[in-house]
Amino acid sequence: MTASRFSGITGNVSIDENGDRYSDYSLLDLDPQQGKFVEVAYYSGASNELKQVAEFHWVGGSPPKDSPICGWDHSKCPEGYPFYVYLLSGSAVFILVLMSGFIYFWR
Repeated sequence: MTASRFSGITGNVSIDENGDRYSDYSLLDLDPQQGKFVEVAYYSGASNELKQVAEFHWVGGSPPKDSPICGWDHSKCPEGYPFYVYLLSGSAVFILVLMSGFIYFWR
């Protein structure tokens, strides 16, 4: 049974020349107005085609950026960036140690 097409219990079934079934996929998106998932795109394995059937609902109204602000390897960070991170982290640890000491000696 190769390179054939027939109607099955799940709908139309297409088999390639190797005897493998072509897979179809639906992409679902949560519709904020309806509060349920709706189909926004459909991929047909038999025709190798992607169809968008509805609009995507993005948090904040637009898709996320392709990469973080500093890039994946921190090559896009400003020069002074690590200094501020270390200063902020060190200050937080110092305050935490002071608070812990105060609580320990207060008891």
